Amino acid sequence: MKEFIIPILFLLLLATGCQNSNTSSASTHLPNEIVEVANKDFLALFDRVPVYTLDFNGEIQEITPTNVFGAESPIFSQPNRLLFHNDSLFVSDTKDHSIKILNTQGNLIKEIGGKGQAPLEFNEPRGIFKTKNGYFIEDIINNRTQFLSNNLKYIDSLPLVSELGRKGFINDKYIYIAQSTENQSKSFQFFSSAPPFRKIGNFFPNLFNENIKLFGLNRRLLYVHDNHIYITFSSLPFIFVLDNNKVLKHIIKINHKKVKNAVKRNVTSIQKAIKLNNDQTFTVIIDSIISTNGYLYVSSGGLIYKLTIQDEKYKILSMFKLSTGKTESKKLIAISDFKIHKSDLYVAPMGDPFIYKFSTP
Repeated sequence: MKEFIIPILFLLLLATGCQNSNTSSASTHLPNEIVEVANKDFLALFDRVPVYTLDFNGEIQEITPTNVFGAESPIFSQPNRLLFHNDSLFVSDTKDHSIKILNTQGNLIKEIGGKGQAPLEFNEPRGIFKTKNGYFIEDIINNRTQFLSNNLKYIDSLPLVSELGRKGFINDKYIYIAQSTENQSKSFQFFSSAPPFRKIGNFFPNLFNENIKLFGLNRRLLYVHDNHIYITFSSLPFIFVLDNNKVLKHIIKINHKKVKNAVKRNVTSIQKAIKLNNDQTFTVIIDSIISTNGYLYVSSGGLIYKLTIQDEKYKILSMFKLSTGKTESKKLIAISDFKIHKSDLYVAPMGDPFIYKFSTP
């Protein structure tokens, strides 16, 4: 009987290994060029949790707007970030240095701001967030976040703001800012979102923390919904999913061919940055993330992936691209930010002075 024990144990170990085959090292999922220069703490994340790779071989749907806010009469200079509260759409207009408030038909209800450094003045405002205590508006160039009451009256200015090109998040409990620590080791800092806004800590490793020419790859975003924190480094096809205690649970990898091509372009830029010792432009792979009605929506360039989630099992349900729909000047819409409200999708595009409204697929 003993002669069967070793083979049986071997088969059990082999079976266990197969069941955990989706837990693998960074070198399995990242190009060697990135592994060689990335922060070791970042690479170690891939050894701790499962990596769920999502493929999509279906057709990409094309959708066109049902309405274009600002098309008939100008409203915006450069819309950047969106917030829905009740049925009001808040839009940060970075070049107009203001916050525009519209209804769902695109009519301008109210406008606050103007360029300056005084209370309720802005210099390129971006993120807008609503908590039970009021509104928070990232005032990027003024290097502050303005805190307003529920009726939009100025209360305070906080010396907290995400780095340019990064996206933080603010909810009833925390202010998350995408601001690296002094030694560049951690990528986010978080504070209480209630006065006196005390700092609580730092978390999550940066992708790069040594070669300053590669810091552009640290462009990142954080999104919070229900009991999950979603983090991405925009130059990579991964979504890191954490629980409310900042513990990494698993990693989602988008594996579509367009994403693979973008990763290849970023590898080429890394090689040039190291060889030529200068700054390079890196392709943004993931622009924004939102979760609503049991789905996770991920924007990538002019594409949006719709993911289903059930018991930590993910599947790309559909994929669609946004088009202006005009036959004579048709173009895809690159996304700066998007929100879903009821059954409609609202998009702040990159470069266009409009807000596009779509029926959600």
